[in-house]
Amino acid sequence: MYKLSNTSKMPGKSWSLPASRCQMGSALAKVKGSVCSKCYARKGSYCYPSVENVRQVNYAHYIENPSNFYEELKTLIETEYLKTRVAYFRWFDSGDLVSTDMLESIIKLAIDLPYIQFWLPTKEYNMVKSVTDNLLLLNKQLPVNIAIRLSVFMIDGDYFKFDPSMKDILQSRVISLETTPYEDEIVCYGNCVSCNYSCWDATQSIAYPQH
Repeated sequence: MYKLSNTSKMPGKSWSLPASRCQMGSALAKVKGSVCSKCYARKGSYCYPSVENVRQVNYAHYIENPSNFYEELKTLIETEYLKTRVAYFRWFDSGDLVSTDMLESIIKLAIDLPYIQFWLPTKEYNMVKSVTDNLLLLNKQLPVNIAIRLSVFMIDGDYFKFDPSMKDILQSRVISLETTPYEDEIVCYGNCVSCNYSCWDATQSIAYPQH
């Protein structure tokens, strides 16, 4: 059975996987100066057995039963909303997308749960492009209640140049403390209330100061 994660700095819960299972992230972790070279989800409290076990269970369950992902997560997210009335949900406070099928299921969840705002940070550029290319072919758009946010690979890196199919995809980057943010990006200092839940805002780019 899938398990949700508690996210103490954020308004609602999240669903996560082990950082060690990231595809792009595992490659970037070996690159000096990349955002994954100092991954927060590979240290500190994320390494506690009780915390890591939740992510390992989620990963194993998905690999064994990928076809059940949509229905099981829909039940979990709906139940949590009915208990708390918190309308914010984050994907991957640890880990990342496993497949394009997973991303398509997450988009379907956003469509079918329009009263919840979803945020999905990811480094899986090719998976995102594959899904948005297909949406363009079908003349469909992403639902407005999901912020799919591609993370720039390198600290202080510049934003990606997107193809037309990715026009609704957002971006984020990690900046060092001495770097001046761009005028048109929001800087997140880790307090969701003070920046009005900007990570879930499907209209703006975000910079996260390195820590």
